[in-house]
Amino acid sequence: MDATTKYSTTEESLKEAMRVGALPVHLSWIQLAPWACPDEKDYGIGPDFSCYIALPHGILINPKTGERFVNELGDRRIRADAIFRVGVPCVAIADATGVARSGYSIDRCLKKGIVKPFETIAAIADHYQIPDSTLANSIERYNTFVMAGKDDDFGKPILDNTGAIKTPPFYAIRLWPKVHYTMGGILINERAQVLNLSNEPIGGLYAAG
Repeated sequence: MDATTKYSTTEESLKEAMRVGALPVHLSWIQLAPWACPDEKDYGIGPDFSCYIALPHGILINPKTGERFVNELGDRRIRADAIFRVGVPCVAIADATGVARSGYSIDRCLKKGIVKPFETIAAIADHYQIPDSTLANSIERYNTFVMAGKDDDFGKPILDNTGAIKTPPFYAIRLWPKVHYTMGGILINERAQVLNLSNEPIGGLYAAG
């Protein structure tokens, strides 16, 4: 096991409880995380970079057009739905200044290969097959918003320590929504006994959470 290994919750217990008659509640209520990376299994460590560096200190790009398409700090459903509308994993980009100002280390993300370093914006465009002139224009437009302290396109809050994207190396990660958590489960009573479809306790089966 290496230092990048993380564990995720799986559904075996829920499936077994339902197999013996447990009453499910709100299993369709699922919250998605728009900051996850499709290039690693489970939740992974990509969100460490995207949440704390790329999205607050950088931009999110539609790789098909090279343009921004959403407030990078909007609520998670707005961002997840926007990525789904694009239809392919999108690319979040930050620069060396953004990494430094965030105070977070990206060593594990670089070692795992899910965050990639580039010396130029053109190299990012080439690697991800993004229209290079449009990407350059999108970054330049965003930088003017940073200097003005106001995002006229999507209303992203320009934080006090937000800087323009202009200092190499530049860093990029692919993002696609993953399940963050589920609000549903199985029904219990005040004694934590699991109830069946007739609202009766299932002998010997308890749950909490």
